[in-house]
Amino acid sequence: MLYNFNVLYQFSSKVQIIMLKYLKIISSYLSSPELLILTGIFSFSFKLYLLIIIINHSIITKENKKNTFLLIGILLASMIYSDASSVPHYFYKIYIPDLDKRIIAFMARLGWLFFIVQNQTLILFLDNIIQKKFKLRYYHICSLSISIVLFLFQLYFLIFKFNQPILQDFELLMEQRLIQLECLYLVILLVPTFYRITNKIRLQILPKILSHQLKIFIFFLVLPHFFLDLVTNKLIFFSFLDRWNFLNKFAIQSLSSLLISYALYYCSKKMMDLRFLNLKNHVEVKDKFNFINDFKDILEELSFVTTLNELIHITQMFFQRAFKIPISMTKFYVRNVDGEYAIDLSYNLSQNTKLIEQFISKCQNSIDKEYNYIGLFLKKHKIFIKDEIEFSNFYEETEERTQILNFMNGINADIFLPIYDRQNIIAYIIVEQNARVDELFNSAERDQMLVFTSYLSNVINTLRHSNLDALLRHKKELQDELFEKYQEINQYKESIRSFLRSDKDLKVGIVFYKNRKFTYANQSAKDLLNIDINNNSGHALSKCFRQLALQVQEYKVPKTVFTKDGDANKLVLSAIPSLEESSVIIIVHYPEVTDIIKANVNLLKDTSSLDWLLYLETTKSGQLINQLLPGNGENLLDFKINLLSAALSRKATLLNLPQDDLITTVELLHHISLRPNLHLIKLSSEEKNNEVAMELFGINSIFDINETGSDPLLSKLDNIGTLFIENIELLSLETQNQLAEFIVYGYFKRLKSDRKIFSNVRIICSSNKNLETLVAQGQFSKVLYSELNKASISMPSLLLFSDQEIIDLAQGFTDQTINTQTYKTFLSLDSKDKDKLLDQRPISLQDLKDKVQKLIVSKSNKHNIYSESSFDPAYNIVDPVIAKAVRLGKRALKYQELMIALWDKYKNQNKIASLLGVDRSSVCRRCQQYNLK
Repeated sequence: MLYNFNVLYQFSSKVQIIMLKYLKIISSYLSSPELLILTGIFSFSFKLYLLIIIINHSIITKENKKNTFLLIGILLASMIYSDASSVPHYFYKIYIPDLDKRIIAFMARLGWLFFIVQNQTLILFLDNIIQKKFKLRYYHICSLSISIVLFLFQLYFLIFKFNQPILQDFELLMEQRLIQLECLYLVILLVPTFYRITNKIRLQILPKILSHQLKIFIFFLVLPHFFLDLVTNKLIFFSFLDRWNFLNKFAIQSLSSLLISYALYYCSKKMMDLRFLNLKNHVEVKDKFNFINDFKDILEELSFVTTLNELIHITQMFFQRAFKIPISMTKFYVRNVDGEYAIDLSYNLSQNTKLIEQFISKCQNSIDKEYNYIGLFLKKHKIFIKDEIEFSNFYEETEERTQILNFMNGINADIFLPIYDRQNIIAYIIVEQNARVDELFNSAERDQMLVFTSYLSNVINTLRHSNLDALLRHKKELQDELFEKYQEINQYKESIRSFLRSDKDLKVGIVFYKNRKFTYANQSAKDLLNIDINNNSGHALSKCFRQLALQVQEYKVPKTVFTKDGDANKLVLSAIPSLEESSVIIIVHYPEVTDIIKANVNLLKDTSSLDWLLYLETTKSGQLINQLLPGNGENLLDFKINLLSAALSRKATLLNLPQDDLITTVELLHHISLRPNLHLIKLSSEEKNNEVAMELFGINSIFDINETGSDPLLSKLDNIGTLFIENIELLSLETQNQLAEFIVYGYFKRLKSDRKIFSNVRIICSSNKNLETLVAQGQFSKVLYSELNKASISMPSLLLFSDQEIIDLAQGFTDQTINTQTYKTFLSLDSKDKDKLLDQRPISLQDLKDKVQKLIVSKSNKHNIYSESSFDPAYNIVDPVIAKAVRLGKRALKYQELMIALWDKYKNQNKIASLLGVDRSSVCRRCQQYNLK
């Protein structure tokens, strides 16, 4: 153990030696002649600059402040001379050793005279600024008397010992003791002054702003200056510093000048920002609150306010975030319309309310000049800040400020912030006293409060004089209408782009038909068809050509039909009889706008839906609907247009469809609306105990017995989800009314709560009951039925469809089912199959699809050509992304975008593996690779 102690002692000794070495190096730099001269000039110039500013202010200031400015001037002048007196001493020591020592001694002794004046002035200045009207007290007279005695002794050595720069024996000892006595007297003089100041600050006798000024002035200037003066002169308590040979006096003097100059700059700036002697109107402190960014959130919250009670929470949160004021210390009062009473939204009515109302009444209506002035002051500044008014009244006391301070003390407030509307106070905010003990309210914070109240005034005025629910309803209707128009414009743009073809697509082909042979009249015909019609008679395109040519040849009338090429692109075939007998001319081209409209215009029930007809045939959304309903006909076309219109809308939609077609249609509407999340709620029995309501809207946390703490479903799906409720009639009436309120106004309330929560969720409902009858019987909400009926979609029964419509649908499903063009000749539906479908009419689209698929599978088995590759595996899938993944099978694992889409939809590796026909381990590896968790 002794060995360890010796090692530690040696190590510490080495460290001390190294530190002393570096300190000596630093000391040598600080004691350089150039640095001494520069620091002296800088300190002298800066203090002279401050003195000039003080002189300017003293000229224009009021009479009661001139004494204070005079003391500051004397104090600065003494400090300036201290810097000036050191310069000859530096020159004597460094540059001019032959300089007359009497001059050096004279300036040094004169410096000690100013030292006495400086200390006595400092004491008088401190006592002056803590009193409203300065008066000489007995302790001032005693200190002045002692200072005068010391001054006279020092004056004796200055005048009568001028020719003796270096004193001997008793006189030298006497001068040294006199200097030590002056330093000791400085300590004795400052202690009682500091005690008086700290006692007044502790008892809160002084204004808060003045207390902050004094703390800065004493702790950042007076005490450091006092300490550095003693260290510089190595007097009394600091004689032990002589044994540290690295402490060069010149280095200490240089460092001291820099530190004192910086302390003086810092204190002067801080005290001016704190309204020193009322030279400024407001406290100015650097603002640390990012007002612009954070205020945007406050404005958003204000835009959703629907009742006055919601304003208190927003106000308290704003004051807490912006000004660090505890929530419990911010009160918000709203006066009623006639202005006789106020509603305290944060607490119950108190005595403060009556006092405030009396004060406001006097300020607005009194003929008393005093209260008239207070009212004008309040209208001009729009805020009472107690600290600032108290500080202003401390030096310039008036009856008006005294009345305001009595009012602020009476209501126990640091801030009184009225909210104006047309020159009348409609509300006010109060911040209780000592809400921020160690901080002052600065001018930036004052402006932020006024900006907040200006917005608050508009909100209160709107809440009072408007039917807010009607405004919210109108706003939501406008938003929905605007969204529909925006979607319609996008559909129009997409439709137009589909017709802006390249030069390649503008080709027009001509084909002649004569003697049962087709002849290409130009190259464009070959490019458009891309097959040999004569040699591929079994191809669907060849069959279409031959059937068209035969009909025109037989009846001698022009005819136009639509077909598809080998790449499933639409083609228009226009056939006209030739002048030559038994000859037909067929024109081939891609369809134009007029072609599409002409082909289907006769099927429209309402000719105003021409634009929707165009969107249905030319846009991606229309193609998805045509894929669901691959056929034409009056009933089908009308239903498809209604479906497309509903898909592009945000309105709540009611579906009246066969059970088998519900999910397919909902997925289609959801996909077209471009929302990522679809949530399904299937009701099989009547709602009990509000379980569905709690899932949708949540419940007030106070009444949450299970303490789930989860967000309501409508909040989770906000802006990202579609909600489908099957069998909507099974909801309780209370839940139906709450859902209707959400659909109408765009907000919902938690159960047993009045707070409104805004959300944007697409609502789709279904019912197989007659809701109108249920409304009449009082079993269904009238409001909810009225809203759902605005966007109701009902598919006509397939039993009412014409035979041709059923056949068109069946043919469309056949084309979707068969993957391989080679087998279409064998697997296409013949007349017997079509008759069978017409005899056994399906009840739903899904039923028709299943029957078509069974017929095709039966035919494939009959011809021994059944194989998985002949049929589309995504035949029953509406979502194009999922359908693509299913068609790719295990190859879909290579595409990250597809895997992300599958994971977002299913969130289950087993389901994805089953869908793609692979084992779960393969899906698991890909999920790890793509960070899907």
